[in-house]
Amino acid sequence: MAIKKFLNKLTNGLFGKKEERKIKELLEDLRTRAEEGDADAQFDLGSFYCVGAYVQQSYEKAAELFQKAIQKNHAQAQYNLGTFYCEGSGVPQSYEKAAELFQLAAEQGVFEAQHNLGLFYLKGIVVPKSKEKALYWFQKAADQGCENSQAIIEDLKELDVNDEDDIEYKARINDTIKKAESGDIDEQYYLGISYYLGEDFDQSYTEAVKWFKKASENGHADAQFILAVCYRDGLGVEQSDEEAVKWFIESAKQGHEKAQTCLGQCYAKGGYNCIEQSYTKAVFWYKKAAEQNFPAAQLQLALSYDKGLGVEQSDQEATKYFLLAAANGDSTAQFLLGLRYLNGVDAPKSKCMAKYWINRSARGGNKEAILLLNDLDSENTDNYHELQSKAEVGDVDSQYLLAELYYHGSDDVEKSDSKAMEWYKKAALQGHVIAINDLACSYFDGEGVGQSYLEASKWYKKAAELGYDKAYYNLAMCYIKGKITKDFGKVAFYWMEKAAQSGIADAQYYVGKSYLLGSEVEQSYEEADYWLHKAADQGHEKARNILENK
Repeated sequence: MAIKKFLNKLTNGLFGKKEERKIKELLEDLRTRAEEGDADAQFDLGSFYCVGAYVQQSYEKAAELFQKAIQKNHAQAQYNLGTFYCEGSGVPQSYEKAAELFQLAAEQGVFEAQHNLGLFYLKGIVVPKSKEKALYWFQKAADQGCENSQAIIEDLKELDVNDEDDIEYKARINDTIKKAESGDIDEQYYLGISYYLGEDFDQSYTEAVKWFKKASENGHADAQFILAVCYRDGLGVEQSDEEAVKWFIESAKQGHEKAQTCLGQCYAKGGYNCIEQSYTKAVFWYKKAAEQNFPAAQLQLALSYDKGLGVEQSDQEATKYFLLAAANGDSTAQFLLGLRYLNGVDAPKSKCMAKYWINRSARGGNKEAILLLNDLDSENTDNYHELQSKAEVGDVDSQYLLAELYYHGSDDVEKSDSKAMEWYKKAALQGHVIAINDLACSYFDGEGVGQSYLEASKWYKKAAELGYDKAYYNLAMCYIKGKITKDFGKVAFYWMEKAAQSGIADAQYYVGKSYLLGSEVEQSYEEADYWLHKAADQGHEKARNILENK
């Protein structure tokens, strides 16, 4: 059975119990072959992580596996990773990288990539707008049976070169403009984003600022943040530090973690007429954003503790926040954490752990990490033994790091899920919140331990109660998939709403759809619209589709 059809059956719940018993065997085989460098296995395993079928859904892991497959010119992986870059799923959003990958996949005959490349040329997204090139790629896709491409080709025969969309599309855009002009702040923000990115309209920072201002003046936190960025960088408006700081403050007061981080940087930098330089106030705002698990703020807080700026110097606190930011994917934090292990700064001096974090940073594109990684040899395992010794006498950070080392493997240490789980549990029992969450993930996926939604929910709940916001969404999914209580739907919605409030796009989509359908909550189109817009603003495709077709 082809993996694509296999995954479709999985996600639609079409497998019986006998077939399900074979799934874990298949996953284990895929993992083995993927580690051996089999591009097809890397792609197939990435597809499992993409849809969350019998593994914890993770766009990050999927992207990592697709990237490995791409190194061997795997066409479907090129297309899938291209869509990830379009949406910012598991990788930083980048239309430039998406276009590159779609081009590679299209040239190898992937009709979905050909269709998307046609759209890029039709709308002029990071490539010169060209009806001729758009038609070329649409025709390539249509020749393979792509109905969407064929429909666009037929429309373009009747439409002017600058009028590429149909009447329904125009009606939706006109409706958006009408609502924005009548004071709908979400639609005002949407119009601003559309002009800012050049989606639906010709790209114009000036028009974007016009709509961001309208939404900002009516209290839209996301609009206030982007308006501040426009003033800071002089995009569509005369550069003004004062106006930038003003809008960063307004957005930060509403809990916008990116605005809080930028405001902290403004206080740290100083030189503005409207505020005085203050490392203490910088730290105040970094902490606000860090409490929302925002990695950029965690990194700034780590640097503040490292240098003693605005707080008492503390290597221990610096390492704590470097670790949090690194675990959340910040490549700079991963590199700096690796240096701390390399030099033994408030961390066990460990070349293998240094290599682990520097390698993760290098995979994220950090040039310093890439250069340093080439200089690190992989022969000495003495530091690994020192790390294990500290873990065995109860050092909780060493226990967690040893678990991470076993879970991911390295040149020095063989990957072992069972040993990883042993050390995750030891660290979790001492209250290490990331270890608690990772242990729960292991029970959720059945990696290194027997699969158990009940056991996973127990540990996710501990992490959630400690304020680890990623656990909110995971706990909700436990209740949904495991049906572990009689009223699992209501309990799941409770935790999903907390996840949505913390900014997780998938949770915002779930909550919005629940309000739309009146599922486990009283139906409310206003609440549905609010949460679906929140998810759509983060690039959630399903949320966008609902809003476009409502």
